[in-house]
Amino acid sequence: MRLAPSSGTTPRTPRTSRTFSATATAPSPVPAPRPSGRRVPEVSFALLGPLRVRVDGRDVPLPESRQLTVLAVLLTEADRVVPVSRLVDAVWGGTPPATADKQIQTCVWRLRKAWTEAGGPPDLIETVRGGYLLRVSDDGLDTRQFERHRERGRAADDLEGAVEHYRAALALFRGEPLAGLTSRGLAPVAAYWAERRLTLLEECFDAELGLGRHRELVGELSLLVDEHPLREQLRARLMTALYLSDRRADALATYRAGRAALVSHVGLDPCARLQDLHQRIIDGHPVTV
Repeated sequence: MRLAPSSGTTPRTPRTSRTFSATATAPSPVPAPRPSGRRVPEVSFALLGPLRVRVDGRDVPLPESRQLTVLAVLLTEADRVVPVSRLVDAVWGGTPPATADKQIQTCVWRLRKAWTEAGGPPDLIETVRGGYLLRVSDDGLDTRQFERHRERGRAADDLEGAVEHYRAALALFRGEPLAGLTSRGLAPVAAYWAERRLTLLEECFDAELGLGRHRELVGELSLLVDEHPLREQLRARLMTALYLSDRRADALATYRAGRAALVSHVGLDPCARLQDLHQRIIDGHPVTV
């Protein structure tokens, strides 16, 4: 019989493999206990790049990859109970060892030890019946900060205010989300946040083009189009920035390169919006942002 994370043992139920996403449905968050009068060290977590933990602004040396996978799963469901079975699936997939539950216990112990030695509180990860729960403050997780800036940008009264919040959200990315973690269960989470970044970049570019910053955007857009040659939304914004910068020939060349990439990779012509933008540039008509 394998040990559960709480004291004592309980009969095991059959485990089924489960792939989780960044927005998986879970029970309602568990209310946090009332704070005491003592100063609580400030602990922050970051998923939008290599996984990072800081205590009072200082980086915490983290254990090996297995512990990082456990921490990443707990962070995707911060303030919610995560069953042990889900952690096991993330670490080993469909072939867990007989001692999987015990090894998860060890992973959690090492995580607690790492940030306790760095001056953090020992009770961030709570052991509950059947699983674990990681407490995170409102400002303690970069994905929450991203969403807050994104919503504030969309609610802004002017384009300048929108861009300020959009850029603050985008600055939270330090590379590919969850970079360096190889768990197949975490791949959908990383893909979700990578897409969120690109979508917000497109919204930000629209606002900045509306502010007349087309010349300043050409370099950044060119790099992104090179990285994502099949993403027509980015290509349309690059064509617009080039055209508004009096670089009509470059805008048309950008369209031709995009069409060639689409035909070569997926056998499709550009979407109707991109074709219409191309024709307006050929005709020398005004383009809308």
